[in-house]
Amino acid sequence: MTHEQPQRLRNDTMEKVMKEIIRYAEEAIVSLADFENITVWSETLHTGLFA
Repeated sequence: MTHEQPQRLRNDTMEKVMKEIIRYAEEAIVSLADFENITVWSETLHTGLFA
């Protein structure tokens, strides 16, 4: 095992975790959008992520 492999493994794991979190967040937002104005949610998300 090279010195870089453990770090790459951690990076791959974090990437998978982040993708799962984003997928769940998107599903939650879509669910909420059924009850709320989607524009408000997208503006809130945009402000939160890109502020």
